[in-house]
Amino acid sequence: GVHACSCSHTRMYFRNGALAAAGLGGLVMAAASAPARADAQVAAAPAGKSVEWHPASHVKIMLNKISTISKMLVAGTGAERPKWEDDIAAAPGLQLRETCTRMAQSSADGLLLLSPPRIYTTNPKGDLMPQTMSASSVQEAKDSSVHHYDPTFCVWHFGSDATGHPNTVHGGAIAMALDESCGHAFVSLGKGVGYTAYLHVNYKVPIPAGIPVLITVKPSKIEGRKVYLAASLSDGAGKEFSNCEALFLLPRNDSTLARPPLKGEISA
Repeated sequence: GVHACSCSHTRMYFRNGALAAAGLGGLVMAAASAPARADAQVAAAPAGKSVEWHPASHVKIMLNKISTISKMLVAGTGAERPKWEDDIAAAPGLQLRETCTRMAQSSADGLLLLSPPRIYTTNPKGDLMPQTMSASSVQEAKDSSVHHYDPTFCVWHFGSDATGHPNTVHGGAIAMALDESCGHAFVSLGKGVGYTAYLHVNYKVPIPAGIPVLITVKPSKIEGRKVYLAASLSDGAGKEFSNCEALFLLPRNDSTLARPPLKGEISA
């Protein structure tokens, strides 16, 4: 017969009582032959005909994730920090932010992201303040209608599962990283919680999966509740892959939405 197992809102079906054993160990043992069945299904499909989704294919992906996460936990493996990041980490006034969004944290499974993004900013805790400006730009700002704010630097490392075309980072993953990075830059302004109103992404050059990339975000101007930001995604050595313009909005007078971020929480 067909037996079903619901786990974290994901429903998987196996035949012949494969889930008789309970617990994660039983799941892994019961699914051990699933990758071979999935590969056989693909190989048997006629040329040019797509293969329908099969539970075994899903199990193959899950087993790969379990294996990768286990290696990361046991062996402590992870992506090495690129050399160009050393200059950012040593820059005066920049500090490493200890938190990122839940989505970025849970994506750091060694396949979607090789590691959580590392965020360097002048205001890592998002302390509330009127504005964040570098001392060297104060005089320049007095002579301009647009203030010059400190940039935020975000290091991302996409893995093999964050792809669309083979070995090429998915455009949606790029947009997510740009949006998250703009959110960190917004928080660094010390204005509390903000929300993305729009994100205009320009895809210039495909990004190879597996390389570290740098997103540099700089607020360009603030008009009332509106905060405009510009971001560039590069290889850390000057080659730009993508860029974007974003608008974040401060919430209206609402005591719930306008509160400062809680510990471990940022806006995005």
